[in-house]
Amino acid sequence: MVLYVDIIGGGGRTAVIYLIYKDGEILVETDDLEYVRTYVSKNQECSVRDARTGKKIALE
Repeated sequence: MVLYVDIIGGGGRTAVIYLIYKDGEILVETDDLEYVRTYVSKNQECSVRDARTGKKIALE
């Protein structure tokens, strides 16, 4: 699970939920970054977004 500190919302820790998309449809919803990396490496046409913000996430 990936945690980040929410400095705007009072400093609590929140899990990042990743959404994996293909052709505009959500295929996977998970909080496991390693799973996301493995899935996307096998399915290059997929994109990943942060479920909370909807912003695309670049995996490195």
